[in-house]
Amino acid sequence: MDRTHPVDNASYRQLFPRCSTGLGREVDETPPGRYFTEHTPTMSPSLSLPRTRVAVALAAASLCVLSSSSAQAQMTGGSGSVVRRLDEGITTPRALSMGGRAEAGGSSTTALFANPAGATAIRTYHVDALTMYDPTIGRFAVGSGVMDSTRSLLSGGFSYTFGAIPDGADARTTHDARLVVGLNLGQMVGLGARVRYLNVSAGPSAPQSQGLDRNAFSGFTFDAGLHLHPLREFSLSVTGYNLNNVNTTTAPIQLGTGAMLSPIRELSFVADVLIDFRSTNAIRGVYSGGLEVFIANRFTARGGYLFDDTRGGSQAFTLGAGYVDPNFGIELGWRQAVVPDMQSTLLLSVRYFYQAAAQQAQAAQAQAAQSAASAQ
Repeated sequence: MDRTHPVDNASYRQLFPRCSTGLGREVDETPPGRYFTEHTPTMSPSLSLPRTRVAVALAAASLCVLSSSSAQAQMTGGSGSVVRRLDEGITTPRALSMGGRAEAGGSSTTALFANPAGATAIRTYHVDALTMYDPTIGRFAVGSGVMDSTRSLLSGGFSYTFGAIPDGADARTTHDARLVVGLNLGQMVGLGARVRYLNVSAGPSAPQSQGLDRNAFSGFTFDAGLHLHPLREFSLSVTGYNLNNVNTTTAPIQLGTGAMLSPIRELSFVADVLIDFRSTNAIRGVYSGGLEVFIANRFTARGGYLFDDTRGGSQAFTLGAGYVDPNFGIELGWRQAVVPDMQSTLLLSVRYFYQAAAQQAQAAQAQAAQSAASAQ
């Protein structure tokens, strides 16, 4: 199977490869208002004052217990983990709009943020500029990434993103720089490694974490991944995140797995599971899936769903669209959380396909030279 850009055998790979700051905060733990319909009977003359005081005290105590139980129910999800906002770091719009991860379907610059072995999936040279905004909590992030996978054996790329929540109790800034190296072991197997330098002024809140520190952190993390492509229509991936197990809520140790199925060139499905080992008091998962449709060899439409058990059962729907041609691409991803409350995240990327432009320039030069020779 020839994996040279721009032709590939999956939907979005017809022209280009298939293409992830801790910036969240906790949901308000105050339970919603309760409405009581009370019937207050007229006090019987036979009731003594001490008995009335006891009854009032018991009623007040009962209300306190009910209020405490309600608050606890609002703070925890069905599996017992504390409900928190979605706060994972920046990714590409393609991954975000297909449920948030697209591990097995992510190549090129997506490999900078998801499975690093995805850098070996196809051969291309991409430059991305990214910007993300979450109006719900005022979070924003900007960054850029470069991926060169044009060589047959080794692929490499790097990225830098800056993110911030400028105001409020959870105000913080994040600097995130990544270096990815991929090793192509043939048409079916790829390995990848990523080194990340992370500098955060504070980590996201994780009140039930297993000893993770929310304070400022500056240091390195290490990820490793495996990408399998046994069939033209099917891919698998396994990724270990933060394998050096740094003690910060921004980078908990995690294991990601994913699968992608492309029954036809224009249609792909993805399914992902991310296991988190330390963000809560028990091992929990993030489950997501999505699909992508490639239209008229230029346009993409995407959708997905995410369920996050590490945040008490947070749920979100995702959508995305994009335009690509041999030199340029623009993509938009949107995630709308609906449980426990409404939270919107928008991600925009502008992409330049350097290798395609270089190939076109070389072809134009060769054609001009041929025309000049014919004229002589």
